[in-house]
Amino acid sequence: MNKRGLWHYISSYKFNSVFIRNLFLILILTIIPVMILSYVVYYHMNQAVEEEVAASSQSSLIRTADIVDSLIKDSNRLAAQLSLQEDVQMFFLLSSYMSGMRAERIENLIKMYSDTFNYIDSIYIYSEMNRSMITRQYYGHVDLFQENTWYEHYEKMDENRMFIQPRKFNDRFPYYLSLYYPVYLDNKYKLGVVVINMNIQGLRNFIGQTNHDVFNDLYIIDNVEQTIIYNEDLEKLEMKFEEVFTDIPLPPFGHSTVQEIEEEPFILSISELDSQDWSIISFQPLTTYNQKMQDIWTFLVIFLGISLLLAISISFVITVRTYRPIEKIMIALQDPDKWKEGKKKFQQNELYYINTSIVDHMESKQQLEEELDQRLKHLNEAQTLALQAQVNPHFISNTLEAMKWKAMHLTGGENDISTMALSLSRLLRLTLGTKSQVIPIRLEIELNKRYLEIMETRFKDTIFVLWDVDDSLLDYEIVQLTLQPLIENAIHHGIRPKNKQGTIVVRIKDKGSTIYFEVSDDGVGMAEVNVQKLYDQLEQMFSVEGRHVGLRNVNQRIKLIFGDTYGLTISSKVNEGTTVFGNIPKYKSSQRTDVSSSIG
Repeated sequence: MNKRGLWHYISSYKFNSVFIRNLFLILILTIIPVMILSYVVYYHMNQAVEEEVAASSQSSLIRTADIVDSLIKDSNRLAAQLSLQEDVQMFFLLSSYMSGMRAERIENLIKMYSDTFNYIDSIYIYSEMNRSMITRQYYGHVDLFQENTWYEHYEKMDENRMFIQPRKFNDRFPYYLSLYYPVYLDNKYKLGVVVINMNIQGLRNFIGQTNHDVFNDLYIIDNVEQTIIYNEDLEKLEMKFEEVFTDIPLPPFGHSTVQEIEEEPFILSISELDSQDWSIISFQPLTTYNQKMQDIWTFLVIFLGISLLLAISISFVITVRTYRPIEKIMIALQDPDKWKEGKKKFQQNELYYINTSIVDHMESKQQLEEELDQRLKHLNEAQTLALQAQVNPHFISNTLEAMKWKAMHLTGGENDISTMALSLSRLLRLTLGTKSQVIPIRLEIELNKRYLEIMETRFKDTIFVLWDVDDSLLDYEIVQLTLQPLIENAIHHGIRPKNKQGTIVVRIKDKGSTIYFEVSDDGVGMAEVNVQKLYDQLEQMFSVEGRHVGLRNVNQRIKLIFGDTYGLTISSKVNEGTTVFGNIPKYKSSQRTDVSSSIG
């Protein structure tokens, strides 16, 4: 690499540099699609996880509902079995206390059932006939039993059906879910009740072990009263569900939904029990799963960061490998002689062919420049010879000056003759002072204004000339006497024949690397056949012979100096006017390279 190095070009060209373009290309083709794909995968994975958690939660909830159904049914069967025992039936029917032996057998039976089922805390058997009750540790009058909150609920029962009620032991710990199994005689006379007290703590342990502690929060709701029958938080028992969870819509039975509770996402699932008009609702937190998804997202970000660094590294390597042959091409462009000296060291491949073509083109360009300079030299020599063959212009200019003063002396001041003589003298001096075939546009305009002064003196109030010139083009050069023949044709062949006032518009405009000019008039115009004849004349071979300076002469001189790409075109309509268009390259004699490239 040259002394400026690769980083100079990267920092100089910035987004146009090969490095940045390579980086953008890799980002667009690889990194950005990977980012989009990663986000889509993450989004769908998150959705899939939520759906999987919801499905798992709903499945576990259904199992829990089945377990609760089984517990209720088993407890109901247990109560029914107890009520059918002979000793128990005798207890219900006797109006006085039964023998101690029968009571002992009933107590043993209660102990057996209580010890068999871990979630059963106690069993009460109460007889309406003798107002006594039997538990595993008590037999006596109901009023003397230490716990009587069950009796308040029992008194309200007036139907021969099982009834379940959450309650506290004497309104304090422990908390029970009590199953009341009333016993009737002939379905008319209430004999008593079998009460199975399920300890909520034991029930919770049983449900948790069965479901491997899947649920974080589980509620059993009485659909009639909308009260909470079961929950780990014992303070919520018998509260209204909507009081605990306000503005939380419940999904349909058998479905799950994601809800925000205290800014924490939960999977809310709901199911119903077959044995009771109850709903069972679970709240499964997504915190654990969200953490796993966050870990996945962190991995994706790290992966994308590494991919970005890899893309930058690959872009740099590609840029270096791409720049090396470009550097050799730049050597050929900046110093062809140096490249030619080391030409034998280069491997003959595509790069060798490109550099050879560049150097050959530059040498051909230099030859064209030298040829152009030679052409201009010959044209200047031809102009000099032509001027020498004519009457000395200095003599004519001096004679015109003398005529001006003589006319002013005879008339006592300036007049049309003195004005025309002065304008013609200045016109000749401008022409004489120019030794080159090309002159600045500024000077060409000045020359034509002197000419127009003569014409306006001759054709007073008949010719109006408007100039529309881009001032930024005044220092560029144009072939000498380009505009004057066009203006002269507009006057003599356009304006004069219509015998009334006319307007000539001269425009010079910038069109990138080309200067466009036009001279238009609103004169009599030309028929299409005459326009075609002029085109035929313009396309004839180059010729500078003859003393008449016309359209053909101007067109030939432009092509001779600047090349076939440039020249004149004509547009005309009868009774509407004529416009002559022309174009030349942007050229300054101090910047020969610019015009040479334009010509090429």
